[in-house]
Amino acid sequence: LYLAGYAIGQIPVGLLADRYGRIPVIRIGTLIFVAAGILTAFAHSMQEMLCMRFVQGLAGAVGPVVSRTIARDITSGPRTTQLVSILMGALAVSTMAAPLVGGLIGAAAGWRATFLLSPILGLLTLMLAWFCLKETRPDFFGRYGPEARQILEDLLEKYAVYGDAQFVLPDVLKV
Repeated sequence: LYLAGYAIGQIPVGLLADRYGRIPVIRIGTLIFVAAGILTAFAHSMQEMLCMRFVQGLAGAVGPVVSRTIARDITSGPRTTQLVSILMGALAVSTMAAPLVGGLIGAAAGWRATFLLSPILGLLTLMLAWFCLKETRPDFFGRYGPEARQILEDLLEKYAVYGDAQFVLPDVLKV
């Protein structure tokens, strides 16, 4: 269920990071990740544990999504490709090492200890994000100019007339 939450969480996390900024999303997402990890470790039932693992997966999508977004914000061209490759390589290595490390911790300290490692690492990540990261979200219309706003407004006026789109899409203009 963790992977299901992780997969489902990527699009909403990206949209939230574009709407509210990278830093608030990474801080709140990491806090949820840590809380869900602690609740998983101390779950009283299998259903509770599985539910918290799903929530932890949703929140776990924050790291890879926002880190790629930040890489795109601060670099361009081949440098972006290089930085994203490094990030994805680190993600691949950690994904491969996790079962081995989890098995060793589980054998040494029990299954609950396995689930406590991720909140501990999450707290470390949260501290680094809190003190070392700065906001990189560009102002959308400042970046693309005032004509971008007019083009988007024209598109919304022309095409957002059916169903719920007329209520949802104009919120995009409040960026």
